[in-house]
Amino acid sequence: MLYGLILLSSVVESFGIASLYPVVDILLNEGRLESYADFLFSLFPFLKPYVGGSNFAVFILLGTGMLFVIKNAIIVFSQYLTISVTSRLHCLWIERVFSFYLSQPYPFFADKQVGDLVQRQLVQTERASNALWQVLTLFSSLTLISSLYIMLLVFAFNAVLFITLFIAPVFYFTFALSRGPVYHSGGRIVEMQKNGYAVSAEALSGIRQVKTFFVEKFFLSRLTGIWDEYRKHLVRNVTFSFLPRPVLETIAALTCLGAIYWSLKNDLEVNNLIPLMAVFGGALFRILPLISGSSSLFMQVTAALPAVEKVAALLEETLPKNDGGKLEDVKNDIVFEKVSFSYNENEPTLEDISLRFEANRFYGIVGSSGSGKSTLIDLLLGFYIPKKGKILIDGVDLKTREHSSWLRQLGVISQDNFLFTGSIADNICFGMEENERDADLMMEAAKRAHAWEFIQKMPDGFDTQVGERGVKLSGGQKQRLAIARALYRNPPVLVFDEATSALDPVSEKNIQNAIEELQGQRTMIAVAHRLSTIIKADHIYVLDKGKIVEQGTHQQLREKRGVYYDLCEHQIIQ
Repeated sequence: MLYGLILLSSVVESFGIASLYPVVDILLNEGRLESYADFLFSLFPFLKPYVGGSNFAVFILLGTGMLFVIKNAIIVFSQYLTISVTSRLHCLWIERVFSFYLSQPYPFFADKQVGDLVQRQLVQTERASNALWQVLTLFSSLTLISSLYIMLLVFAFNAVLFITLFIAPVFYFTFALSRGPVYHSGGRIVEMQKNGYAVSAEALSGIRQVKTFFVEKFFLSRLTGIWDEYRKHLVRNVTFSFLPRPVLETIAALTCLGAIYWSLKNDLEVNNLIPLMAVFGGALFRILPLISGSSSLFMQVTAALPAVEKVAALLEETLPKNDGGKLEDVKNDIVFEKVSFSYNENEPTLEDISLRFEANRFYGIVGSSGSGKSTLIDLLLGFYIPKKGKILIDGVDLKTREHSSWLRQLGVISQDNFLFTGSIADNICFGMEENERDADLMMEAAKRAHAWEFIQKMPDGFDTQVGERGVKLSGGQKQRLAIARALYRNPPVLVFDEATSALDPVSEKNIQNAIEELQGQRTMIAVAHRLSTIIKADHIYVLDKGKIVEQGTHQQLREKRGVYYDLCEHQIIQ
């Protein structure tokens, strides 16, 4: 439909410009009016009673005017359709890219920068949609150029052919000269934009550390270097993209002046020349900007090709699927069966891990830094797949089931809990709309997490805004809010990953109280650097250099006087 409108508009405009010939010819020679009338009525005799005689001149003028009115109306409508299509695709691409990101497994994000991902989602999709709009505009321009060119060939075949043979080689040479630098600089622009966004996002995300170590100048220097290179490639890109246009316009203008000079020198009859010049003038008035604009559009599309390729590559990615079915709620146990894992082949992180977490019991996992505790939790959450061995949920291999059905059974509280911009209620009822929330359940979760103690003192209670990443709350408040968030969904398994390692003694005690009150009501697994958190655990696993070296209760492990005993001695734990 869109191309049909473009083609119709081009044909109507060509007829409109061609109609200038009889209009100008009649103005110069009134005797020609009758001959044009006879010609038209021989083709359409039914018009003679309505527009014959003295009405014919008015009909010619009104007809010419109507052609331009219809043409412009079609152009407006086609432009509306073009913008509608490209903007809809732009929004769809943003959604598709974001959906692709969210569907990726956790390792996908381990070696990616947030700024790079956001830049691809927003900036590159915008450049790709702009490129699509430019292609449609280019297609429209080429269609109109072809239509007007055919019309001019009808009026003066030899002259148009001569001008074409003169202009085309020069234009092609200029275009070929510019295309390579434009594509190369377009690729560098995409790369510099990606790096610039990545550095900015990283610096602002870690602004506390940036300020603490007073390294503002370091990041500013990095960013300045990136955007300086971006500016250089942008100037190069725009310059070469613009180059074909002035070259073409100069050649076309000189050619037209040469044609006029030749006509005057050969004493052509003015009355015959002026109508033809009116048609040529009207056509060239439209063609020259279209050709120069088309060359510029083509260069812009060439410059945007790297962005288009990146977006196309993302859109072509297939979303990961797991057709193994849903995992039933855990009722008996979670078993690691001879599990081994490594991030690279040369350095094993975990070796031959065998352990069991029984339902509704409290387990502790301890070990020195680098012993593999966090990796074990990542395997438990299903973020990574074991290189060897199995993780069994009530006897079912975790990797054979839908990952989301397992995550729904887990409540995870980590050392650095991420709170999202919004209210306390928004963070407790995370991912749920207001009309879906249960106020009683939210209150119960807050009380069980010992969060109600500080929430009720807030100016707006549950509606109090926490700020970006929870900057308006203390570390202990954020941790208790994270526990409330986990409890709200009532999961059968709670995982505490170093949940108290960065807290002051008072906040740590509040977290410990919350954990102890939940003991026996659900399966709890606590990775702890501070051993005071897991003293009352039903069973403790001790990791060292990626292996389980000891296990038992707190008292049993102390009596062994091994690795766990040494850890206790360092922390003065009895």
